[in-house]
Amino acid sequence: MVKQKGTLPTFALNVEMDRQLWGDQACRKNALGDSSVINSAPVEMMDAIKSKYFNPDNALLIVGGDVDHEDAFKQVEAVFGEWQTPQGNDQGQWIAPEFKPLSQPKYFIVASELARTPVLDIHWQGPDTRKDVSATYAADVFSYILNQNSSRLRTALIQSGLAASVSIGYLTLKHTGPISLIVSPNPAKVKACIEEVNRQVALMDNDDYITDAEIATAKRTLEIRDIREEDVTSTFVRTLSFWWSSATLDYYLTYLDNLRKVSRADIKLYVDKYIKSQPYCEGLLIDPALRADIKADDFFKPGK
Repeated sequence: MVKQKGTLPTFALNVEMDRQLWGDQACRKNALGDSSVINSAPVEMMDAIKSKYFNPDNALLIVGGDVDHEDAFKQVEAVFGEWQTPQGNDQGQWIAPEFKPLSQPKYFIVASELARTPVLDIHWQGPDTRKDVSATYAADVFSYILNQNSSRLRTALIQSGLAASVSIGYLTLKHTGPISLIVSPNPAKVKACIEEVNRQVALMDNDDYITDAEIATAKRTLEIRDIREEDVTSTFVRTLSFWWSSATLDYYLTYLDNLRKVSRADIKLYVDKYIKSQPYCEGLLIDPALRADIKADDFFKPGK
């Protein structure tokens, strides 16, 4: 149980989720960094990091816009031509450790008087672009389908009055991308909402949970969205840099071709391998008074 005051309650929920999901490697998923480590870092440490990672062998420069191709290369050479990788700096010798797989479900409660409504946050450890790239395309299609108002997931939770909102997503990454299911339960029906969430997860690999029409629509819509992103130079540049760091440039260049190949069998395999009956971390953000009133600790725990 985590008590939290004085800041955004969802921030505390996110921090605790990372700690539960990634263990002692959680700092690698925190783009902001640990303030205590940052504040205590000496100049020597900062110089060592700069020498180790900030070098041309570990960098990508993207030039976008209405530019002359040859002139752009000349200007880049003029600015960065003397930038050299330090001698003996071999990126291959610094291999990032793998994240430890979850072995069992974990539950935690974040109590905050600032929590106007409860939030249920469930995370799984998802696909990795180095090891299971095909599952990442299925994840995108599946998430898109379930985030539509007509999906079985939203119908069961929102249209029934059990929840105000629900969203599911997968973040494509080289080193184990997370799958997240975030729900805002009706404060008067928290227990029933959580029970229905669990029931929906158990149904996700059923043949009738999504339709062929939904699969086709998802693939076509994601394709259109991807093409539109190329129309805005600033967006396209950010998109390329993201995929270079999270997968490879080839991943992005072949994304649409692989997206079109996603089948029902691929989606079922993704759900069975990463979501249904797989270990997860489940966090509940809730006001202390509501927590006591509904006796959340009695049902929000393993086995319940």
